[in-house]
Amino acid sequence: MKPLDVLGSSQSEMFRARLDQIIDMGHEKVVLAQQINWQFLSGR
Repeated sequence: MKPLDVLGSSQSEMFRARLDQIIDMGHEKVVLAQQINWQFLSGR
């Protein structure tokens, strides 16, 4: 059986909430995550 094409289906995208609409963007962990240099860490 072939897996469903989730990324190409505009109908499934209509009901999918974006992460920034679900979580509190002012939460201290979100603010901290925005201050971390993720490119530097991924390169190590």
